[in-house]
Amino acid sequence: MPKPSQVLVVLFIALIPGHIYIGALGMEGAFGAVGTGEVDLNQAREHHDLWLAQQLANEDRRGQPSATPAE
Repeated sequence: MPKPSQVLVVLFIALIPGHIYIGALGMEGAFGAVGTGEVDLNQAREHHDLWLAQQLANEDRRGQPSATPAE
């Protein structure tokens, strides 16, 4: 009977090709995003909606004056 560690090794080796496929070809724009670190707005909205909301909120605040400490 195989040891639990051997089962995990086989499982991870079996999952690697699927992970590579999804990251490179399975999702449109994913391969370019890995290389540049940038995604278009639609992909960000679909896969990273919380992050996008934070980025848009920060962008809205950039034009406003920041708080200054009281004297």
